[in-house]
Amino acid sequence: MTEAARARTAGAPAVLLAPRDKRRSLAAVIASISIAGITLGLGAPLLSILLERDGVGETLIGLSAAVSAIASFAVAPLVPKAIRHLGTAATMNAGLALILGATLLLPVFPNVWAWFPIRFAVGAGASILFIVSETWINQIVHDAERGRAMGLYIMALSAGIAAGPLVLIATGTDGWPPFLACAGLYLVAAVPIVLAWNLAPAVAGHPSAEIVRYVRLAPIGTGAGFMLGLIDAAVVALFPLYAFGAGIAPDTAMVLLAIYTGGGIVIPPLIGILADRFDRTAVLCGAGILTLASLVLLIWAIDDWVLCALAVFVLGGGAASLYAVGLALLGRRFAGADLAAVNAVMISMFSAGSVLGPAATGAAMDAAGGVGFPASLGVALAAYLALVLVRLRREPAAR
Repeated sequence: MTEAARARTAGAPAVLLAPRDKRRSLAAVIASISIAGITLGLGAPLLSILLERDGVGETLIGLSAAVSAIASFAVAPLVPKAIRHLGTAATMNAGLALILGATLLLPVFPNVWAWFPIRFAVGAGASILFIVSETWINQIVHDAERGRAMGLYIMALSAGIAAGPLVLIATGTDGWPPFLACAGLYLVAAVPIVLAWNLAPAVAGHPSAEIVRYVRLAPIGTGAGFMLGLIDAAVVALFPLYAFGAGIAPDTAMVLLAIYTGGGIVIPPLIGILADRFDRTAVLCGAGILTLASLVLLIWAIDDWVLCALAVFVLGGGAASLYAVGLALLGRRFAGADLAAVNAVMISMFSAGSVLGPAATGAAMDAAGGVGFPASLGVALAAYLALVLVRLRREPAAR
């Protein structure tokens, strides 16, 4: 039997729960990740503001932020083993505890160099949360409802991240209050996991392949993680510069960023419904084409408020939908330890995109001006869609 055949499964859930218990289990993990998302949306701008206030240069601020993404490369391969040995719920709360402890260390050591290892720990904890929560959901849902479940997961996470800056407005950026708010939210996020402890799915067995080989086994699903990381990080870091260069006022650019996030809340659940009714790879291609069209529109509509807002809304929703459908594809193909392993690869691919996106897009903007922003993202997305089509022609089952 080939390695790909050993890894491939029918996508059946590892744990069969009664409908009521399944709803409770899903509600617990989705509630937990959405609450954790608030702190993630709060923490990134908070630390950048504090570092800038201390006179730290933009390059060093960017490197400090990148440490969180880099942490996943070291931690992600270890998470599947932790899930098997500690259990799904315990590993999830271990990730929350790691971020909570690291967050409380930040105000104790208010120094950019001390924050590098602390932010590494934050990134490690976040990777644990995402890998465990995505494995948890994919393990307990039937394939016919997988797209909707993943769309709801992405919606809740996006909503939490979008709420983060609002909490920061309430707490301010001075002293301990924002850090205590983060710590308190992480404690709250642990409560649903404790309440659903016995409803968390077990992960049995061992992965059938080395973890890095899952990229080759499932390039379409894991590649969706890379694309969301690339697009999302580039938009957050560089869209304001693109907008400023087109004469858009700073406040308006921030509103457009909020609209981008709104797309990630509204569109994925709708795409998830389509993914459960039609061929998922076709739906993923459709979401990719929609996202590509939004980038083309952005080139021509940057000076038209209505069309620009539509473009960034679709861009945010389309990119997030790629990730949601990618997760559904992985859940259909893998189960048990293989599912945990491939989800770890998905998060590592997302992190790789998050590191590469701003660097590559920034270089394109230096070379071609503002148009380099949507053009570079469009080229990357077109290359991914070409990979999807080529892969399916060669191996129709590799979805």
